[in-house]
Amino acid sequence: MLDRRAVRLARCFQLVAFSLGIPGAWLACTTPADVPRGSDPDAAPGTDSTIGNAETDSPVTDAVVADAPFSTKDAADAPDAGRSCWATVSASDSGPDHEEVCHFVLPCGLANEGLTSEGCAVIPAQPDGAPDDVARASFPNCRVLDGKGCTDGSYAPTEAGVEFECIGCPGGGGRRPSGFQRARARGKTAAGAYFAELAQLEAASVHAFEALADELALHRAPSALVDAARASAGDERRHAAAMAGLARRFGAAPTAPKVRKVGGRSIASIARENAVEGCVRETFGALLNAWQASHACDPEVRAVMATIARDELRHAALSWEIATWANQALSASARRKVARGQRRAVARLVSAAAREPSPALRAISGLPDGATASGLARGLAEHLWTG
Repeated sequence: MLDRRAVRLARCFQLVAFSLGIPGAWLACTTPADVPRGSDPDAAPGTDSTIGNAETDSPVTDAVVADAPFSTKDAADAPDAGRSCWATVSASDSGPDHEEVCHFVLPCGLANEGLTSEGCAVIPAQPDGAPDDVARASFPNCRVLDGKGCTDGSYAPTEAGVEFECIGCPGGGGRRPSGFQRARARGKTAAGAYFAELAQLEAASVHAFEALADELALHRAPSALVDAARASAGDERRHAAAMAGLARRFGAAPTAPKVRKVGGRSIASIARENAVEGCVRETFGALLNAWQASHACDPEVRAVMATIARDELRHAALSWEIATWANQALSASARRKVARGQRRAVARLVSAAAREPSPALRAISGLPDGATASGLARGLAEHLWTG
């Protein structure tokens, strides 16, 4: 049952990738501007849950890492060598029906991060500090906070640096549990902060699957679903440990999640959360991880993502099987509410996917550029979510 569902999802993932004309040959570790999308159209597709094969083990240089937005360079490279330039990144406790808000604290200001401002809006900058009008087209909506670098609508950094918020956070990270309260993540590089955030999300997913298994058992779901949910919790423990290792390697301090215990819920509540967290976010996350497994420059990152992609494909398959089981127990009205919530989640995801990661983060993590990620999300919307 789950195996057949996983095979169907893997075929859907390949169909989505091929429909974009990018069968896996485009490599993030080459210079993005030099590699046309869809190059080498005769490349062979990948196997298992991956989309294609990266044919290089080229390391990412320190120079690439140092150019990453949303990172901090060593204090010796900062404008004020006596000040600590560790960035702090945190995120809101978003629920299934809300967009995430990421909060950034930059002790050494925007310029040190490859950013600039227009009024109090934060936008990407070119190397000479001028606004980067190309990159800003898919840059998230970010604004400096009043009194934290914004005064009367103008950029005015304080002695403590700058604080700003963005609508939307990096993608991936598994299933978020009810009662999840995100902790602050710190990192010296964009990659470090990214992997620290994923480590926290993967650890939170352990709680999500443990609670899901208990609730499925309470509602007498098929034992195969209960057992698969418990096995998924074990997968997420390994994912969290792997992501924490990558975070530390790239100069970040992973933080354990805080999860408030939520009592046993109705099948309708489980179905609504599963439609958003499993059938949408986790399914897209499995496709995204498969992409990263083929496109990350760093061999260790590729290997980690390949393992996670295979596991997340099974988790996505489980979500769709749970949806089938739950729908049989729901009234027509409850099923319509679940479908509406899923459609809203799809629309938010398609919009958020278009946001452009920094070139350095793309190179190290294998994340797709904004246009490709948006295309992958729209492809799933066409072939799976509304199919």
